[in-house]
Amino acid sequence: MFQHILVPLDGSPLAERALPFAQAIAAAGNTRLRLLRVVLPSVNHPDVEAAAVTEAEGYLRNLAKRLSPVTTDCVVEKGEATDILLDLITRPDIDLVAMSTHGRSGIGRWIYGSVADAVLRHSPVPVLLASASMQLTRWRSDRPLRILVSLDYSALSESILEPACNLADTLKAKLILASVAPLLVTPDPYGGVDVAYDPDEDRAERRIYLEGIAEKLRKPGRDVSIQDAFGQVDWTLLEVAREQGADLIAIASHGSGGVTRLIMGSVASSIVQRAPLPLLIVRPAVPSEEPDSSKGGETTG
Repeated sequence: MFQHILVPLDGSPLAERALPFAQAIAAAGNTRLRLLRVVLPSVNHPDVEAAAVTEAEGYLRNLAKRLSPVTTDCVVEKGEATDILLDLITRPDIDLVAMSTHGRSGIGRWIYGSVADAVLRHSPVPVLLASASMQLTRWRSDRPLRILVSLDYSALSESILEPACNLADTLKAKLILASVAPLLVTPDPYGGVDVAYDPDEDRAERRIYLEGIAEKLRKPGRDVSIQDAFGQVDWTLLEVAREQGADLIAIASHGSGGVTRLIMGSVASSIVQRAPLPLLIVRPAVPSEEPDSSKGGETTG
């Protein structure tokens, strides 16, 4: 279970978009939130720096009151945001980071810029991303939540399972294990295209794979189902999430390139940019094998 959730903030309402989701996890799991605001030091203007620290402290205290009765710690640090975040994330008492993908400096800063790049590339703990552009502002409470878990045939993709199960157990959410057969086609001599593999055979293999994992994960109080699909992986995964009424998509980043593959890669980049739901992203501790292309496995990051 998650015990301490770090929520980096910059003082803007956009950066606060992750707060309701972090609050829901904290309330359900008796978890502490650590609200972080980083202030740039000003050697030549100590009065300006002091005023910024005072403003940041007041801002965090007001947020903490809004989040009550969830237990919160308010932390104001002076320095570079990237350095401060990486230091805090690597401490043993932080086991989840919840952040918006759109801060005061815009999407260029939080998604493609140095702060989020560093967090996603180096974080040893899962990261919960909430896009400031999505319409969803908090999870629904009229039914159990549903977490869509993206899997392929690789052990690397399965590294998302432990944090996804922890989150599902905390929120009493249903797990939906999903795998999408990519649309692989080859041109034929008559100007048309042929599917590069047998979709029916591939679907049967995927369902066996998914059901084998689902069976291991099922236990009293944890509902696990499977869902397979065929098509362009990124769009199809988002469509499966919509059809299944998912409230969160959980996905592992692929490859030793970390954020380069996660953010700039076609599948995960599309999901991060277009997902109308929060994302739970985990970076495996060590590089693992890539999916077996003969199996038709998709790349999820």
